[in-house]
Amino acid sequence: DLGPALPLAGGYAFVRYDESMADAVLDAHNAAFGGHHPNFTPWTPAMWKQWVTGSHSFRPATSVVVVPEGGDTIVGYVTTHEWEAYERATGRREAYVAKVGVLEEHRGRGIAGALLSHCLRLYAEAGYDEASLDVDSENPTGALGVYQRAGFEVESRWTNYFLTVG
Repeated sequence: DLGPALPLAGGYAFVRYDESMADAVLDAHNAAFGGHHPNFTPWTPAMWKQWVTGSHSFRPATSVVVVPEGGDTIVGYVTTHEWEAYERATGRREAYVAKVGVLEEHRGRGIAGALLSHCLRLYAEAGYDEASLDVDSENPTGALGVYQRAGFEVESRWTNYFLTVG
């Protein structure tokens, strides 16, 4: 049950991702996470292509950006991936919400929630059985609350450790 669709705030529009947007989405991602997210390292174009847009798991048809109406600056985005091994193992198609971001100056307008609501409907139309994502539960933007309001539930929690040597 997806519940009612969340409307996108006035003055903005959804645009389906296409490959001409790769650099602009990378720039939006680095801007959305830079400056406020602890330990964030900006993605290089090579990393972005390897892990996002050039990955065999990337699903551009169910990835979406938000732009101001009449403009082309990306102010929000969702990138979607799918791992065929998951379907082979479980018999279920899963849309993985790989990246979600909204530029700081556009936050607080419900863009992330509307993007997720829109993408969840695209996933259902595309035949996905479920959607999942990972989030830093200490994300200072309040992302965990956005995901919970979109209907996602915490399935598990992870703790990462690291040790600097040398």
